[in-house]
Amino acid sequence: MSYTIEGLRNFKINNLLDYSGDFKIFVDEEKDYIDTTWTAKSFMTLNYFMCKNTEFNWAKILPAIDLNLDRMSSSEIHEFNEKLIDPKLCIEIFNERCIIEKALEYDVNIHEKLSWLYINWKKGFYIYYY
Repeated sequence: MSYTIEGLRNFKINNLLDYSGDFKIFVDEEKDYIDTTWTAKSFMTLNYFMCKNTEFNWAKILPAIDLNLDRMSSSEIHEFNEKLIDPKLCIEIFNERCIIEKALEYDVNIHEKLSWLYINWKKGFYIYYY
């Protein structure tokens, strides 16, 4: 089992104009979309690290969003917008809690994954997993 971690920035939400009332997320996949895959073991280790060493709820900075971004109802669009976390807030939380430094002391693999998140938040990506 694995988890897909995705990030979007500069995206637009538009009506599909096919009389369905559905919407789609439009994004330039070349420069405004990122993704990576983490094993279930890595994901659980990260979750453990965040809870144990930072006393922070992981879901507050990396939300679970399992939606089809190519066709979404208005309620799904609302859910998507509600769950996305501002990258600036994520950076602030990491800095306040010295998460990158603590991760380096804990495990190189954990540090690598958390650094990936941090670097991409700094680039303005809204990151989530499914």
